[in-house]
Amino acid sequence: CFSSNPFPDGRLVALNTMSKADHSRVLRYVHKHYTKDALEELKGDIQEVIEKCTSDLASGKVDGVKWAQRIHMSGTLARLGVKTSWEKVDEIVALNDAMVALVAPLGGVGLPNERLPWTWSFQVALGLIRS
Repeated sequence: CFSSNPFPDGRLVALNTMSKADHSRVLRYVHKHYTKDALEELKGDIQEVIEKCTSDLASGKVDGVKWAQRIHMSGTLARLGVKTSWEKVDEIVALNDAMVALVAPLGGVGLPNERLPWTWSFQVALGLIRS
């Protein structure tokens, strides 16, 4: 079970249940943290995290899931200016998973893969073409 999807039955987690207006407002705020310049400032920190995570993976200290969780959460924390130990990163990942498990039943869980509408593939292809 991957971080942010603690459900073993294949449900898709989609926590973005906010209105389009609220989503647009939040997106305007967080977008500045994902620009090329913002990421360039974090390049050294993120590279250090990836190297340490990969070293831990290669030595067998962690598995692929823990590796991915740590890289993802450390990147998010770096954008917030937080550097911390792996123990704290793991604790934050566990907290994130617990929050997803709490919030998802309130409206954040999508249809399982096998029950997606037949138009899903077409919609994905159309979205790729548009982008």
